[in-house]
Amino acid sequence: MKVLSISALVLAAPLVMQGQPKAVELFGTVGYLNYKQDTAFEGGALATGGTAVLPINRYFAIEGSAQTSSIQFEDTLKVRPSYTSRISLISIAPVLRLGSDRVYGFGGFGIAGAVTGRYGGLLLQGRGGVVFGMTRHLVLRGEFAIGQLHNTAQCASLGFGYRF
Repeated sequence: MKVLSISALVLAAPLVMQGQPKAVELFGTVGYLNYKQDTAFEGGALATGGTAVLPINRYFAIEGSAQTSSIQFEDTLKVRPSYTSRISLISIAPVLRLGSDRVYGFGGFGIAGAVTGRYGGLLLQGRGGVVFGMTRHLVLRGEFAIGQLHNTAQCASLGFGYRF
C-alpha cells in the first residue's frame, strides 16, 4: 500500500508543479439537470447555461455558474398532479485546480441558489470535472455538480469555451 501511495505521489507531482491557466475562462454549457424538492416533487430535463472561471492564484479559482431548465415535476407519492416549471440554479464556488494549461482537473464546494416558479432556496454544492485545452484559447469542459440542503439538485454538463 505504501509503494502504491508513493507511486501515485510521484506520478502526480509533475501535474501539481505545472501552472494552471492564469486567464479568465468563459463556457457555454449543455447538460442534464435533475431536481428533487423536499415536497416529494422530482423531475429532470435538458439544461443550458454558462460558467465563468476567475483565477486567484496558481491553484485556486472562483467559479460562477448559471443553469436553467424547464422541468416536468412529478409527485413521487402520486397524490398531487404533476406540473411544469422553469428552474434556475446560480452558484459560486472556490475550486482547487490541478494539472497544466492543456488539461486540468478541478473540485470545490460552494453555495447555489435555486429558483423555481413555486419555490426557491439555497443549496450547499460540490462540483468537480476536467478541462481540456484544445488550442491556446479554445477549451472543452466536463463537470458534475450536486447540491443539497432541503432540496437536491444534480447536474452533469459539457461546455465549450474560450480562454482569454
